[in-house]
Amino acid sequence: MVKLELMKVTSLRKGALFVENQDPWKVLEYTHIKVGRGGANIKVKARNLKTDKIREFTYNSGAKVADADMEVIKTKFLYRTGHEAHFEEGQVLPIELVADKVDYLKSGTEVSILYFEEEPIDLLIPITVDLKVRKTSAAVVGNTAGNATKEAHLESGLKLQVPLFVNEGDVVRVNTENGSYVTRV
Repeated sequence: MVKLELMKVTSLRKGALFVENQDPWKVLEYTHIKVGRGGANIKVKARNLKTDKIREFTYNSGAKVADADMEVIKTKFLYRTGHEAHFEEGQVLPIELVADKVDYLKSGTEVSILYFEEEPIDLLIPITVDLKVRKTSAAVVGNTAGNATKEAHLESGLKLQVPLFVNEGDVVRVNTENGSYVTRV
């Protein structure tokens, strides 16, 4: 059993981890609401790290929640198979746990695995990654009205929209939070 220490809800911020009803939660949004002369309320939108469900919590400003005592292990991504993602030192995670993140990873990418009660519950990846363009179509002359883009297939298997000047063999930086093109590297 994990030793749970209490922390004030006013110390929660985006990305903070806490425990509610024996489940680990990650804060997605935090709002401090002060109405008139009454006490303040704290609204927290959070994602359950075990079930991936999103829920809103409302607390009085003096309330406390259990601080999530989680272990973070740094490692490197090696490769993926149909049902598993493999990491250094023999760590293997089911693809369902990392499905939304594995397309941003190439062999050698440094990541962290988040453990709660000795069970892996999340994969923490860099905010941006640099990936090589494997396949893309050529830019069409005259197709530059507005913010023209084309689809690119990256070395990790990810497909995304890139500007027309990006060519095969180029390395592009990708934002892993929203899956968007950032810049050509």
